[in-house]
Amino acid sequence: MLNLLQSICVLSKDRKYYYPELYSHFNTREKQIFQDERNAFDFINTYYKYGQKESIKSSMDNKNLHTASLYFIGCLLQDLLNIHLKKIKDYYYKKEDNYFTFLWFLITLYHDMLSMEEKISKPIFVIPKNQQTSKRAECLFNKIIKYKKLDVNYVNEFLSFLNKKPKIFKNLYSVKLIKLYLLYRYEQMNSLDHGILAGLVLYDKLRKNYDSKKIYSRVFNKNTVYENFTYNDRIFSRKDFSLYAEAAKEIVYHNIFKPKDIESLKLYEEYNLSDLNNNNKISVKDNPLSFLLGLIDTIEPIKNVEKSINNLQLPTINYIDILSSISVSIIKPNQISIKFLKLEKKYWQYLSKNIVEMKKWLKIEVNAKPYGYILKF
Repeated sequence: MLNLLQSICVLSKDRKYYYPELYSHFNTREKQIFQDERNAFDFINTYYKYGQKESIKSSMDNKNLHTASLYFIGCLLQDLLNIHLKKIKDYYYKKEDNYFTFLWFLITLYHDMLSMEEKISKPIFVIPKNQQTSKRAECLFNKIIKYKKLDVNYVNEFLSFLNKKPKIFKNLYSVKLIKLYLLYRYEQMNSLDHGILAGLVLYDKLRKNYDSKKIYSRVFNKNTVYENFTYNDRIFSRKDFSLYAEAAKEIVYHNIFKPKDIESLKLYEEYNLSDLNNNNKISVKDNPLSFLLGLIDTIEPIKNVEKSINNLQLPTINYIDILSSISVSIIKPNQISIKFLKLEKKYWQYLSKNIVEMKKWLKIEVNAKPYGYILKF
């Protein structure tokens, strides 16, 4: 049986890298990506560099390893979405067979990028308390646009995408609810929700990157078509805007939670967030990308083992050993197996807790086994 790290390393290059040059760059040293935060940081930025998206840069925070691990686990488990992702391919006119990898790298490599900006020591915006909740939410949203120096036209373009009635998958949340949730996090938790913030920023950066590459391309090639062009062997197309928006949408969605107790439920009602207090669960059929991101963000081992080490004051373990101490594999088209191969049970305490609890919001069946878990959906 292959452990998780081995499974990642033997995965074919077209299933784990959208840009072929990345395979040549990392082929013999993929394990090194997981040695420390610096190497994971370099992996993420190298990915953007090869994609001619250098303006989208990672920062040296403490989540690069989690991000890199999450990205590769998704590549490993992508067959879970085969039937559902064909709809995305047909709808967005992507001809490449590895269209999943394109969407997946856009989503995962940026999903936690602004987590370090989430906690604020003191309020940075003045929001009139005497206004209605919806007006306060709109006020905060507009201030964030200015604060992050986002292009208003691109923000409206993205919001228009979110407001569209979907033709293939269901929208999880309305724009109105997203803005209200942003206000709730800001006023009640002294926090700028990193998911909503990152989704807005990513779409803005991708659109500005397209524009800048278009300018450079036309300088060197007067015959370049306005909508579609090639820059340094990378194809840019207006058709990708919907893919940019899809990726940004999944990031916006990924950090919005149901109320966890009576106290939070009362606050949700105060902020007109009662729609989040329902029995609806994210399913692989209706929201395949949200489902996969939610699943892997929950089971990703580095984040979970580090939490056990920090909270239970356990001896530290290097990251390569963590990924070598667990296996994650597809055993049926709708089932995966998670097996704990090494380490004492206490290291897996938080992972086990999160696996059991995710059935509250994911449409998934969790079966505990002596060696780990079987997840069915």
